[in-house]
Amino acid sequence: AAAETSNISMSFAGTVPEQLTEGAVVRVLIASKKWTVDSLVFGVDFDNDVLEVTSITTPALTYKVIETQFNWDTFEDEEVEVEKQLNPMALSSVAEANENGHIGVSFVQVQNGVTFTYEANNRLLLVTFKVKAGVNVTSTSITCFEDSDGVDGYTANPVATLTVGSSTPACEHTTTKLVSNTDG
Repeated sequence: AAAETSNISMSFAGTVPEQLTEGAVVRVLIASKKWTVDSLVFGVDFDNDVLEVTSITTPALTYKVIETQFNWDTFEDEEVEVEKQLNPMALSSVAEANENGHIGVSFVQVQNGVTFTYEANNRLLLVTFKVKAGVNVTSTSITCFEDSDGVDGYTANPVATLTVGSSTPACEHTTTKLVSNTDG
């Protein structure tokens, strides 16, 4: 059975500029609810004539899985909960994002037929944009899509849309320790 709503959400992170002025910084956070999927593909689309990506950051994501391990004290196999690291299978570079106006992310976590469950409020991606020079628009949109498979699979384009510009309210968000990809 597929989910009836998206597994991910998109929100502003930090202070949002009220005007699209040259050099203004916009941060967007993609987060998840508790979900069980075999694969998660999502992306962020933006107008690359107005905004440029300065960094794409992913947190250190972990998941738990039950594994059978040999116990040397009892000389028997036992099931043990093990925490593992999850890294994106594919993640657009800053240069690719700026060229295409699109950031693509793919997590595939099925290993040996095991499906994993993630806890709510996992922070999946933080994107930092900068308003380009010579922009003559008062607002621009950033959209997010999801295409996932599994128990909680969901497909929609867009899942969410954020508008940056003259009517943008400021919002605050607490961030977590992140590992940055600032190539370009």
